[in-house]
This record gives sequence, C-alpha cells and structure tokens, in this order.
Amino acid sequence: MSCLASALRRSPTPSDPGGVSPPERGVSFAPEWVSHVARNGCLICSGMGVSFGPESADQAADQLRDLAGLEGALARPTTHAHYEDADVAMQAAVLAHGIAEGQYFVERNKRTALAAMRTSLLVNGFDVTASQDQRARWMLGLSEGLSLAGLAAELRRCMVPAEPLDG
Repeated sequence: MSCLASALRRSPTPSDPGGVSPPERGVSFAPEWVSHVARNGCLICSGMGVSFGPESADQAADQLRDLAGLEGALARPTTHAHYEDADVAMQAAVLAHGIAEGQYFVERNKRTALAAMRTSLLVNGFDVTASQDQRARWMLGLSEGLSLAGLAAELRRCMVPAEPLDG
C-alpha cells in the first residue's frame, strides 16, 4: 500500500462516526497525510507512478516554502465537507486550488495539485476521463480565474467509478 493511499484513508466525520462515508459525501483527510506531505513535499505523487520532483525527503523538504500554509490547504477539503456539505468533486477542487494557488513549494505546485486532486478522487472510488491536456488546462485555469465551482463542475462531468485505492 502506498504511503499516500494509507494517509488519505477515510476518517470519522460527525455524520459518519464509523469513518467510511459514501462517495458523494467525500472524505475527511486524515492528519497523517498532512504530516506526510509537509515532511515530504513533492514526493506526494510517488505512490501513483508519477515521476517528478526531488529524489529524497531531504531534497523535498528544501522545496517547501510554507509548511503552515500547506497544512491549511490540506485541511480545506475537510472544512468544506463539514461546513458546506461539499461532495467529492468539490473537495478535490478545493484541495487542488489550495495547493496550486498557495504556491507552498518552490516549483511544481500545479503538478502536485493535480496529482493530489486525482488521488483524492481515486481514494473515494472515482477517476476522471479527461485527457492529460484537459487536466493541465484545469490547473492553469485556476490561475486564470477558474472558480472552485467551475473546477468541481468539470470534475463531475468527467468522473467515472473506479476501484478505490486501498487504505
């Protein structure tokens, strides 16, 4: 099991004390994911076979500009789930926006945001049918004014059921 998959496992929410919420409700990101990403930065994608970023945790730590800001961005999906009843698509959009626009890493913020967004969908049993080019346009669109609601709508149009990552 990848570190990311185990760190993204579903955790209890007020409406679901058992920790397994239906896909339309999304997940609350477990605190250990925040810690893992904060320590290992761009290595977030290693469990998905995505190859970019530093080779080691030490190199990744050098790429992190703002630990507290990153932790805040990683907490946003949980906040939206609890206070705005955000679905999986909106939580993934909020996560991507927080990482891409926060610029918490020296480089590769949008790539990391895209990988985190897709991983959050996979953990919840969804994938997207959009091409890599389309997904890249979503990330670029965030810096050009694409709203959270707009990104979530794009995700919903392309979401398909998938085998969830084991947690």
